[in-house]
Amino acid sequence: MSAGGRLLGCGLLVTIFLVACTGSGSEGPPDPDDPANGTSDAAPNVLIIVTDDQRAEGTLDVMPTLRRLFEEEGTSFTNAVATTPLCCPSRAGIFTGQYSHNHGVTRNNKGPEMDERSALPHYLQEAGYRTALVGKYLQGILGIKRPPNFDDFTISGGLKYYERPTNVDGKQRIIARHATDFMGDMAARYIRRFEERDDQPWFLYVAPNAPHKPFEPETKYAEAEVPAFEPDEAALETDVSDKPPYVTDTDFTLGDPQTVWTQQLRLLMSVDDLVGKIFRAIEAGDEENTLAFYMSDNGLMLGEHGLFAKRVPYHQSVAIPLLARWPDHIEAGAEDDRMVANIDLAPTIMGAAGIEPSAEFPIDGRSLLSDARRDRILLEEYENTVHGLPDWASILSNSYQFTEYYEKGTGDLMYREYYDLESDPFALENLLGDDDPDNDPDLQSLGEDLDAIRSCVGAECP
Repeated sequence: MSAGGRLLGCGLLVTIFLVACTGSGSEGPPDPDDPANGTSDAAPNVLIIVTDDQRAEGTLDVMPTLRRLFEEEGTSFTNAVATTPLCCPSRAGIFTGQYSHNHGVTRNNKGPEMDERSALPHYLQEAGYRTALVGKYLQGILGIKRPPNFDDFTISGGLKYYERPTNVDGKQRIIARHATDFMGDMAARYIRRFEERDDQPWFLYVAPNAPHKPFEPETKYAEAEVPAFEPDEAALETDVSDKPPYVTDTDFTLGDPQTVWTQQLRLLMSVDDLVGKIFRAIEAGDEENTLAFYMSDNGLMLGEHGLFAKRVPYHQSVAIPLLARWPDHIEAGAEDDRMVANIDLAPTIMGAAGIEPSAEFPIDGRSLLSDARRDRILLEEYENTVHGLPDWASILSNSYQFTEYYEKGTGDLMYREYYDLESDPFALENLLGDDDPDNDPDLQSLGEDLDAIRSCVGAECP
């Protein structure tokens, strides 16, 4: 591996889209006497904070406010993934509770493919929630006037942190100061506005572009000391000859991993401030009945297997931080090691709010408030356009990962990987690429399973 590693899928243009929205019924608040609902007498307020390209390992270390509120006072899901490790498809999965092959947003410019009637903001608004958005929504069409199903909004396109074009409740502005700082103020303002109508539950979706590049931390954090990047065995791997051609043949560089890591952590310090602003506003209102989540849309590789990437099936690309808190409903100071995903937020929230999803849009995910436990999950990435990266689908379990790569256009099988994660947690030895048939898994069974779940719908999905 070269000192700079290789680059895949970084620096994507953020755009915003607008599609028409239509109504759909809901079932109202759940029965508080039904223990399966795990809810209070009133439907909870709902907060989702989604960062951009935040790795799961080590990135919370510079976020003391976040850790106090979500680790000490909530539950950390230590085995969480983004089922499609790319911004727009992952966020559509958050909103719909569906895999990409069902919600249709398979790449970053296909935001309009998501049917707004299937999305969480629509369901909540129809159920009587006041809804607001701060930050990034879904990419697709520039020049949005009002995001569908949101009553209040502060949205912006592009990736830069200063002098950022922003639409605040229908008024176009250029925000001179750091975008994360401004977004924290706007989110707190919306919460104070919500609490003026305390009888109405609210939904707030906050999506800063931190810690995505360009790396422009706030001035107060520009030289802040942060923990050093500690490469694991995957980052130290030098022989990738058993990996797919896009790994062995790629030579795009992004610089030193320590530099990227340092700048991302400095950006996350501002996100920690944003979290603090939001919760100070919540604490002045209805903190006890607020269901809150903190997560990233995908991970980011920093040299593992020689790659700087999202969009790929390896652990550092798909693993995300995911934490939740809801006083008296979600255990405080706990870790949950179940295999969970971005697609689990929508069913969790709809269950807590007593909303029945439309039969037209089956939910693939599972409520985090249930005791459901997966034995495996589907990862998928289609219509890749970056540096010759093929399409792929993967089965991930706690004991193995099996991945198939497909030719663009034809869908023909190109390459397979299989890792025994119990003996090889860093995916160093592809048992299908070592020329030893004696250690190969049952390919027929794995292939049939992957074929089936690549087109799964609703309850039949893992």
